[in-house]
Amino acid sequence: MVRRVFQTASLQGALAPAHWPMEMVNGLRMAERRKRIEPADSRKYLELVSTFPIQIDGSSETPQSMLALYESSETYKLTSYDAVYLRLAQKSGLPLASKDGDLVAAAKKAGVKLYA
Repeated sequence: MVRRVFQTASLQGALAPAHWPMEMVNGLRMAERRKRIEPADSRKYLELVSTFPIQIDGSSETPQSMLALYESSETYKLTSYDAVYLRLAQKSGLPLASKDGDLVAAAKKAGVKLYA
């Protein structure tokens, strides 16, 4: 699945919440600390991904939507960060691409399409 998502994002683009860049960098830094990848590989990956037509949805959550975010987090037993991904997929109607078990289960429960 990861390879297909990567190809689709590189060609057709994707939609991500505002905190996605921080999560990408954090994930790579954690992989480096665990000696799973080298810093040079992280840089190459980020340089490549930065060329993809990925739209960052800065309006996915606002101070006015905090209660709704809280309710989604509570209903689906998700972190607030994962609840934002779920809410963005619900709002956009686009399929959600995730390997996170809790987020995938929440998407199924919420009737959100998953990227296969």
